[in-house]
Amino acid sequence: MNIDTIRTATDFVKIRFKEAQPDTAIIFGSGLKDAGSIFEELSAMNYSEIPGLGEASVAG
Repeated sequence: MNIDTIRTATDFVKIRFKEAQPDTAIIFGSGLKDAGSIFEELSAMNYSEIPGLGEASVAG
C-alpha cells in the first residue's frame, strides 16, 4: 500500500459520508459483526467498497 492508495481510500470515505460528523467509528473484525446489533446503525460501508483495499481475506 502506498500514500496514493491511502489518499484515494480516504477521499472516497469522506465523499461517501460527507454529511457525517461522527463522534465514534466502530470497525468490527471477523466474528464480531453481530456485536453491532446493540448500536443504532446510522451509516455502514463494506471494506470491499473502498478503492484500493480489496476484499477481506477472512470470512466472518
